[in-house]
Amino acid sequence: IPAVMWTASRLTSIRIILAANSQQLSCPPKSDGNTEAKEQKKIVPQFYRRPLPSMNGDVVAFGSNDGRTMFKDALASGHMESFFPLIEQFRTQDEPAFCGVSTLAMVLNACQVDPGRLWKGPWRWYSEQLLDCCKPLSLVETEGMTIQEFSCLSKCNGLTPMLKIASESSEDEFREYVKLCTGESKETNRPFLVVSYTRRCLGQSGDGHFSPIGGYCPKTDSCLILDVARFKYPPHFVKLSLLYKAMLPKDKTSGKSRGFVVLKRGPTPGQLLFRFKGREHEVASLAARIQNRVKKLLNEELVYLKHDVESTVTSMVEACLTAIDSKQGPLLSTLVGEFSALKEARTVPFLKWNIEAIPREHRENIQNLVAEIETTELYKMVHAAMEKKDWCRAHPSACVKECEEQRFSMNKAHLLTVLLLTVVPKISPQMTAFLNPWFEFDLLPGLVQTEVASLRMGWEGMCEIAETMGFCCGPNFGLPDLRSNAT
Repeated sequence: IPAVMWTASRLTSIRIILAANSQQLSCPPKSDGNTEAKEQKKIVPQFYRRPLPSMNGDVVAFGSNDGRTMFKDALASGHMESFFPLIEQFRTQDEPAFCGVSTLAMVLNACQVDPGRLWKGPWRWYSEQLLDCCKPLSLVETEGMTIQEFSCLSKCNGLTPMLKIASESSEDEFREYVKLCTGESKETNRPFLVVSYTRRCLGQSGDGHFSPIGGYCPKTDSCLILDVARFKYPPHFVKLSLLYKAMLPKDKTSGKSRGFVVLKRGPTPGQLLFRFKGREHEVASLAARIQNRVKKLLNEELVYLKHDVESTVTSMVEACLTAIDSKQGPLLSTLVGEFSALKEARTVPFLKWNIEAIPREHRENIQNLVAEIETTELYKMVHAAMEKKDWCRAHPSACVKECEEQRFSMNKAHLLTVLLLTVVPKISPQMTAFLNPWFEFDLLPGLVQTEVASLRMGWEGMCEIAETMGFCCGPNFGLPDLRSNAT
């Protein structure tokens, strides 16, 4: 009997152990949370290039047998002249959304434009990181850019663009410009052509894209696209009619169709020191402030204004002040430092801000430019206006903390003088006429003329972007005409 009882007890223990093991197998262990997060984390797909869609023979890879034949035919026809300067500068875009800035860097280097800034070591060379005008690169990295922003950026860097919206052009006109830009040219300053199109019309992945045209094959009526996204597609020939159709769909950002830009080296170099860094709403906001201020001033007695030009300039300075110290960043800044409320140390001399990053000869030009600005009558009035009025007390939001006892240093006067010379003539011809000779372009010193001319091109480009986005920053034609009140 004891043996039987021991056996029964042993069997009962075995059943309990088996039941416990069975429960463990049927119930998964409790998660600590981190495991679930790791399991739920989305795996990012990876790719090594993409196969190039042929679109029934309308798209031909440059390196294929047919592509080589087309290259030979295009070369024999004399329509591969843009290929050689561009292929010397052919690059792959550094970021997925950098097709525009990468294309522009290619063209700038092909045009032999000196950026006036160091790239690496002692070398001055255009890279994507140097193209910091019109739209911050941080936004380009996430949003890309429109063809209007591309045109503006080219103006800021010493090129003369001719922008053509596809829906406002035609296939025949596009063909003529392709032939012009790829054919033989007696001019040393040859033009280059950049296209902005949607990849979807070519059966490719992605959507909006920029690339330069490297050549044209008349025999097949095809354009050679030097695709800067070389990690995705190789250079390829595309039927011109298909490429034109790919430019017609509207860009969701601008609300207009894409198109093409003809680029040439401009008559003046890019900005030597100053840079526009604002966006379209900031440009329109500054224009509106100046327009409102001008309207108020011009509605006053002209006799009073004639005897109080300094007050008029002071009012213009006040209108521009917030554009410099915007919380979103300054509208106008410089190569050697940003004039913003958060970063400016007003006790630091103007020429000590990162000046070591500027090449010696350009540093001398910058010093000469600053000296020339100081010789202008407008600068003297701007500087005097700042000395008369405590701007920090009047505009505490535009000053850094604990600066009530400080006044704006002379670097503010330099910046405001250049900003006024740039934007007031574009916004209000009436006020410009009234404030002559202080705004007379031909009376400005040489370096100031060059800098202001380049900045005005940049302003025009930014205004074009603003108007595309529904903002207005052009002249206010509703203002009274000074000439009618001049009695």
